[in-house]
Amino acid sequence: MENKLHIINGYSDELFPINICVVRKYSDLPIGSGFKSLHWHEDLQFVLCTKGYVSYQVNGIEYELKEKEALFINKGALHMSSDMSEDGEYVTLTFPEELLFFFKESRMKYKYVWPYTRMDFLRCYGIKEKNQIIKCLYDIYNIYLNGSDMFEYDVSILITMIWRQLVKSLSEIDFILNKKDVERQERVQVMLVYIHTHYADELSLGLTDTLVTC
Repeated sequence: MENKLHIINGYSDELFPINICVVRKYSDLPIGSGFKSLHWHEDLQFVLCTKGYVSYQVNGIEYELKEKEALFINKGALHMSSDMSEDGEYVTLTFPEELLFFFKESRMKYKYVWPYTRMDFLRCYGIKEKNQIIKCLYDIYNIYLNGSDMFEYDVSILITMIWRQLVKSLSEIDFILNKKDVERQERVQVMLVYIHTHYADELSLGLTDTLVTC
């Protein structure tokens, strides 16, 4: 049976696989792409709050974004927007990691992309106002609203600039965690993998016992 938590993003243009969605409390573009929809996917995602505030849940942890703040959500992370102000609005930018490779077996893939998209403890990363990433996300938003003569190149350049700044910021963080943090994260990851795999299964005592032992 289909796992309803696992979303396979369909791109309107398979030759340029990028989704840009504008989400408000009572409407979103494209329809069905927004509020209070718990899911995970293999794509990378940036969330930019453009009005009011929005609360985002990633792997069970709540993050509140104010206007001009953003959140990077890594592939495989279980997430949803859980609350937002009445006048709230946020923009999501979703794309496959392959967009950052430039070509299939590039050095960028192994040096600047895979080490971060496969980092166990990097499920998300908050980005505050007055960061270069915020400026680039707004530039992409404006291109989405107003169009561009060279849309694909303009957006690709901005995404590359965003990723470069993100990697630069992450490289300055000490990801060494204490033993309890490591064990807790490992348990959470095992539970999430189990949920991803068995979400559509009928609930039974055997399944719940297995989940508890995780």
